[in-house]
Amino acid sequence: MNAGTLSPRARNSRVLSAALAVTLYGLAAGSAAIAQPQPVTSDWNTDSSGVWSDPLNWSSGVPQNNTTNTFVTTIDRPLANPAITLDINATIDELTNNEILSFGVGNNLTVVRDVLNTGTVVLNGLSIFTAERFTNDAAGTFQVVGALGSSNTLAAEWFNLGAANIDRGLLVNKSNVSHVNSGSINVRKRERLAFDGLNYSLLNTG
Repeated sequence: MNAGTLSPRARNSRVLSAALAVTLYGLAAGSAAIAQPQPVTSDWNTDSSGVWSDPLNWSSGVPQNNTTNTFVTTIDRPLANPAITLDINATIDELTNNEILSFGVGNNLTVVRDVLNTGTVVLNGLSIFTAERFTNDAAGTFQVVGALGSSNTLAAEWFNLGAANIDRGLLVNKSNVSHVNSGSINVRKRERLAFDGLNYSLLNTG
């Protein structure tokens, strides 16, 4: 046998090892595909006010993205006007709000895609509200309140078509976006509304 020639047994061993590696790779890829989170719709299902963290208030459990599910959430009770308090830090995929959504002090909400508000959203001090785009519709109200000296952050492209009342400091911080205001923005005396980020613009026609 030549020094550079493999024996039949060695060749077979290499072929088996390669086949095993391909099989294991296929199993790993298949496992990764199966493990992808699945979208779930979980809506506010009571006419009563309550807290975000209570699973009984939601049609499919507390909206909170995890390794199993991502959440698309609507808060809309046509025959009532409940107030929902965000009492935890939460991450979801999409949000539509037609009621009163109030952030607890220091609690944060991250929405991976877009937020549509036709109700009222209240930032209550030291909170971060993150989204790809936050549209405060013509019927919507966006309020920023909190203790004296507190501030909040809106990390989203902001389309304000409705009313925005800034009674405490607000930083709007998002890069590569075009903010639009065609509604009203009212900033309380001695409070501050600031914009930051890279390559952003603001069109104000309100």
